[in-house]
Amino acid sequence: MIKPGTSFLLFLQLLVVVNLSIASESIQPIFIGGSSNYPPYEFLDENGRPTGYNIELTQAIAEIMGMDIEIDLGGWAHTRTELEEGSVDAIMGIGFSAERAQVLDFSPPTTLFSFRSLPTARRRGLIRCRTCRTGIWLYNTGGSCTTI
Repeated sequence: MIKPGTSFLLFLQLLVVVNLSIASESIQPIFIGGSSNYPPYEFLDENGRPTGYNIELTQAIAEIMGMDIEIDLGGWAHTRTELEEGSVDAIMGIGFSAERAQVLDFSPPTTLFSFRSLPTARRRGLIRCRTCRTGIWLYNTGGSCTTI
């Protein structure tokens, strides 16, 4: 059973399949999308280049497998749309959920997340998340919620 909160890299499975099927004379790069605002995993450096843990892991795997990849980071909603439209072949850093598994294929986990937050109800601005119904305490920043 896969635990919630486990991060997966969708592209790993795709890289293996594509690598096994590269018998043609014209090798096309694999286009991989990700979030530009997910440090330290995926973000743009001061020169606008993709960097972070997921980027370095993806590049290392591609190098070992002899794959040509192109990484493009942007807003998360835009990246998901690009995957659905076929503009990118895979996305990295997407967490597993049963709903997503209905439409996406996931690789084995590469990173496991585990954390606990112990906020106090006395702290001003704390609310219980009603949208996602997780029971996680969130800090209301005026129209949007941020997990603390």
